[in-house]
Amino acid sequence: MQVWEEIRMWRRTARRELHQKRQQLTEYDGGRAGSVILAKLSRLRALREASTIGFYWPLKGDVDVHPLVKKFVRQGK
Repeated sequence: MQVWEEIRMWRRTARRELHQKRQQLTEYDGGRAGSVILAKLSRLRALREASTIGFYWPLKGDVDVHPLVKKFVRQGK
């Protein structure tokens, strides 16, 4: 299963690099980027029309999706 090990290693490396990039953002830039991401997600047709939506708990500088989750919960998703 060498292919899966290569995939795992690539994923670890990619996560580490993305985390480092997020940590380099200022709080202002991170907030702005998060707002843009949430706005784009809320406009996605697939999310608007879905009956059930899954989200992740944000960690280590991830985008805080709680406002979007609350919006979808109010809509009964």
